[in-house]
Amino acid sequence: MAGPDNVIPGFDDGGDGGLFNGILARYLADTAVRRPELTALAAPLVLASADAAWQGRTHLDDAGLDHPTGGGPVFAPDWRQPARTPQPGVPEADLSVQLSAWMLLEAAARTTSAIAPSAPTDPA
Repeated sequence: MAGPDNVIPGFDDGGDGGLFNGILARYLADTAVRRPELTALAAPLVLASADAAWQGRTHLDDAGLDHPTGGGPVFAPDWRQPARTPQPGVPEADLSVQLSAWMLLEAAARTTSAIAPSAPTDPA
């Protein structure tokens, strides 16, 4: 499922397939939260993938575009690779690829909260 780096592999084809890794990350996070005995297996996959996706992101630059985007991060379909500027024919232009990465980041936040010690609550 993942290489020695624990990053979930992606494929550079975009389309609906670009969403599957985000769904996998969501289920792995659910596993880490609901099945503590599997957290040690599931959490590293989610967290390493999220770190790789974040490190490989690029930012939109409105220069040369025919419409303003407001900037923001863009993620690659394979989180082990650097993202390219979205344009027709490039998987980074597919909403499914971007949604998958955001699902991964959400899964990482959920996983982190499952493995992080709870902060003490203030009774006052």
